[in-house]
Amino acid sequence: MVIAMDMTIDELARRVEMTARNIREWQTNGLIPPPQRRGRIGIYNDAHISHIERIKSLRSQGFPLDVIRRILEQSGDSAPEVRRLASEVLSPANLTGSMEMKRADLAEQFGADAERNLADCGLIDLVDDELLIITDTRTFDYVEKLAAIGLPLDKIARALTHMADHQIASMQALVDLYRDEIWEPFLHAGLPIDDWPAIADKTIQLRSLGIGLGMQAFRRAIDNVAGRIATEEATKMDVPRSARKRRSAP
Repeated sequence: MVIAMDMTIDELARRVEMTARNIREWQTNGLIPPPQRRGRIGIYNDAHISHIERIKSLRSQGFPLDVIRRILEQSGDSAPEVRRLASEVLSPANLTGSMEMKRADLAEQFGADAERNLADCGLIDLVDDELLIITDTRTFDYVEKLAAIGLPLDKIARALTHMADHQIASMQALVDLYRDEIWEPFLHAGLPIDDWPAIADKTIQLRSLGIGLGMQAFRRAIDNVAGRIATEEATKMDVPRSARKRRSAP
């Protein structure tokens, strides 16, 4: 038979690696059930530990405390949908890897300013005096190819930063639309348990649809810009008729 262990708030704080102040704040916000009272002393038990660990797990998956409180108020039947939403939506969409590289090798390949330029666009993190991390190997491959055709690295890095800022702004607009039209009404309805499967599916679809829409918008932008530039450059190559007549005259 398992015997529940009684604890003071300080003992509970040590068990869950939190401060007593944070535990009291969670109680005030309705996240943790109140303790039993023995005189003026609050007594906690293993159920409080389980409750706190579940909150910490949900927080680590990206859920804010107000949403966690509503989740905890629901039946445990919604837990599988919560875990599915967290694992699929909050996992990275970028499937590329990272790799270590010697700082000296990067400087030899791209020049002394390579670290600063690539750090500015978020493509590298410094590890120590000798090593750095390429945070996105696929993007780094494209940077190498762009540099190989003769584009300066500092201007490549600025272009990457500019592109990333626009992509973030575009995705933020789509997420804000989803939040206003789907997620907020779900919250205001009290996170009804019957709606969790549909919400999880819609939220998961938002990621893939956002990626697809972003790629298609980028392809259209390439066609638009490439077509305009090609027309402009072709116009520059046209030789005026008067010049052709002068050249053909005896």
